[in-house]
Amino acid sequence: VGGRLVVAGGLGGDGVDLTSVEAYTPTGWTPLPPLPHAAFMATACVLNGRLYVMGGRLCNKLQVLEMSEENEFTWTVKGDLPPAHLARIFIMTDDDGRLSATSVAFEGRVLLMGGGRREEGHLQPEFNSSVSIYDPASDSWSAGPVFPDGSARPGAVFATVLDGEINAISHGGRWAYRNAAWIRLAGARSRKGSTVETVLLG
Repeated sequence: VGGRLVVAGGLGGDGVDLTSVEAYTPTGWTPLPPLPHAAFMATACVLNGRLYVMGGRLCNKLQVLEMSEENEFTWTVKGDLPPAHLARIFIMTDDDGRLSATSVAFEGRVLLMGGGRREEGHLQPEFNSSVSIYDPASDSWSAGPVFPDGSARPGAVFATVLDGEINAISHGGRWAYRNAAWIRLAGARSRKGSTVETVLLG
């Protein structure tokens, strides 16, 4: 954002969700205005020079960071996440691994997908195969096509945009988002317990 790498939120050493925000440039780290709402295990992406931070363990808000012409940063709260993703971007217990949602900027909109949680006292996690689409022009959410193969809910899913389509990787396999639909890609399911992250190089 504005030529800066931004780190927003997280978890403090005392176990409290953070509102702190820092930016990194070649000259080092500098503090930015804090998040309006604390966010731990949120997901974020950049669209049109704005940072969109979605959800978190105790947060169901969409928070947007943008830089003015005077090089000043400000946060705006755009409201609650859509019902499909409310209270679903949670960290699981250590033996469950992560069930993180992910987000990507695509064709002028933000796609929020996957995620999950486990209710206290429940042995089995609740997976989420939903996709929610945010349109900044209308400041509104709509439902996108869910991931295919409901028996292999994606849970922790990570994605990037390559050659004009979204490529997603999760516990359940690999998909491409083409012509507003998910296409399952060839290849075996991942043997890893949890994907770390995906990035586009080059």
